[in-house]
Amino acid sequence: MMRRMMIQRAKWASNNVYGDKNKFSGEVPSQLFSSGMALMHLLLDNNQLTGEIPDTIGLVQNLTLICFENNTLRGLVPQSLNNLTNVADLILCNNKLEGPLPNLTGMSSLKYLDLSSNAFDSTDFPQWLLTMKNLTTLVLSENQLNGTLNLGPNYSKKLQLIDLHSNSIGELRSKINCLISS
Repeated sequence: MMRRMMIQRAKWASNNVYGDKNKFSGEVPSQLFSSGMALMHLLLDNNQLTGEIPDTIGLVQNLTLICFENNTLRGLVPQSLNNLTNVADLILCNNKLEGPLPNLTGMSSLKYLDLSSNAFDSTDFPQWLLTMKNLTTLVLSENQLNGTLNLGPNYSKKLQLIDLHSNSIGELRSKINCLISS
């Protein structure tokens, strides 16, 4: 009788498994992800991954942690991430991701978001980020954000840290709409 193997955690960060410099390299194959997976933690940080994050990542409903930090991934952040309502930590920093900042409002369990050091389009700060009710940490440093950060009355009361250094945010307004700093 064959048993189905249930992988709950796959950590392939800083490994000695494959490639010229003992790191995973190349594109992340779309076939890597499927709806039948029980994978909870996907840690592919500190490798030499290229190409785009496959849209099929949105099929893995059990994911609670996604980390692609310190690779050279490019392209848009897949909208299929919105299907992952259990993800608490999304770390896509230090890549070459581009296009508009993704709207991740479907990721209702998201607590920690790091999209820093990418090549996103120059844009105003996306106000929808502040309405994510479980968000505690938001790191968007070293992107091309500009405009005004308005902490209106609907911002997450759990929010403890917003890191926006090396952007062009002109001013910060509090929930009572008075100027805090510029």
